[in-house]
Amino acid sequence: MNSSKYQSILAKNLQASARKLNMKRNLIFQHDYDPKHTSKSTKGWLHQKKIKVLEWPSESPDLNPIESLCAMLIDSYSKRRSAVIKSKGASTKY
Repeated sequence: MNSSKYQSILAKNLQASARKLNMKRNLIFQHDYDPKHTSKSTKGWLHQKKIKVLEWPSESPDLNPIESLCAMLIDSYSKRRSAVIKSKGASTKY
């Protein structure tokens, strides 16, 4: 994917989602430092559309809570699978 394709995806989805969530004025967009996100072209596109971007230090540790959540789910998968098999598909503590 390049900057142009990224901007096309944002154009199609970001603003429509913001409207549906009634967040047009309060939207602060977050993305990482991938080159297509930080290109002059993308920065210009976001500025033109008046989309605020969350400042994110380039050398910061990953503060995204989804990363930890996904890791925890993956780590517990075998236990959850065993519990479902043992309960024959009935409810488990997971």
